Amino acid sequence: MASYNKALAIKPDYAEAYSNLGNALQSLGKLDDAVASYHKALAIKPDYAEAHRHLARVKKYSENDEDIRSMEQNYANLEINDEQRMHLAFGLGKAFEDLQQYEKAFDFFVEGNTLRRKAYRYSVDDDAVFFNKIKKALNTSFFAKHQHTGYKGERPPIFILGMPRSGTTLVEQILASHPQVHGAGELETLRQIILNDFDKGNGVDFPESTKQADGADFECAGIKYTRDSRKRSMDSQFVTDKMPDNFKYIGLIKLMLPDAKVIHCRRDPADTCLSIFKNYFIKQHKYSHDLRELGRYYNLYRDLMEHWHSVIPGFIHDIQYENMVTDQVGQTRALLKYCGLEWNDACLEFHKTDRPVATASAAQVRRPIYNSSVQLWKKYEKQLSPLLEIL
Repeated sequence: MASYNKALAIKPDYAEAYSNLGNALQSLGKLDDAVASYHKALAIKPDYAEAHRHLARVKKYSENDEDIRSMEQNYANLEINDEQRMHLAFGLGKAFEDLQQYEKAFDFFVEGNTLRRKAYRYSVDDDAVFFNKIKKALNTSFFAKHQHTGYKGERPPIFILGMPRSGTTLVEQILASHPQVHGAGELETLRQIILNDFDKGNGVDFPESTKQADGADFECAGIKYTRDSRKRSMDSQFVTDKMPDNFKYIGLIKLMLPDAKVIHCRRDPADTCLSIFKNYFIKQHKYSHDLRELGRYYNLYRDLMEHWHSVIPGFIHDIQYENMVTDQVGQTRALLKYCGLEWNDACLEFHKTDRPVATASAAQVRRPIYNSSVQLWKKYEKQLSPLLEIL
């Protein structure tokens, strides 16, 4: 924020700085200030498509107002490029969903996703091959061979994982409200360890490389992970890592850090996939922009989670989003107990916790738990038929 304000002092008509300042304010929960900052960006540059999308994400629309009309006007401009149209489509989809104009909203979500999907090559078949390799390499007999493997240091990390939009940010915010927990957000640490230590560059990559690893390799990887995550907070008893994608590496977590806490966030499959489809992610999820690909990927994820529960029973704590909505106290109590934490009332008032949140859920976790997203997929049941058929 200091850097953006300094930039604006030098160049007061710097629209990008106002937009990025808005993002920083949003991550801190200063939502009204974020809206004001996006409006300043758009006053300077009315066709700034990305700022329109940022504004739409944080704002709750109650009428077809000037901001929506401005987005529509820009969207109708035949001279804008595909990237600008894509940002506006996601923004307009969010705005019309707020107005409960669901068919119109979904048309924009489809347009935004179609434009983004055109920009890269991807095959969900490649993911299917990778997931099968994981199940084959990290099987029951492999874990039986490595029962006493890994680093057993004090204060083991807490991994929060699952599909995007499954409640991972909510669970981290609840835990980070506890005085003994530091919420570190989405860490790249585990992925870097896999690239550096388990992708050999000679055709033997993860997961096949685990067959060549011994107890010392897994312990060393566990020490590396612990040292890196501990840098985030030397004072807190626990540090959370909320990288959803880590569900693919639960077996490796077990081998590296056998005392780690692994919290698997689950949510109604159709609601999860809808929420993925209608949100723009900075970190691209290549499976997410086509309903059939999204459904197939979700089934791969679900199958892999069943595998982990089978081969390392008792290692994973499942938490269901819908149960958290209906029984916040009971679910929070069970969550804290699993993590070895004493009860603290602050965990129930997670929306008041003052910490940066840099995910697509940044605005949602500033509110008490609400149920308006439960079964939202039914508003789009007809449009989601290709997805629902595969799920």
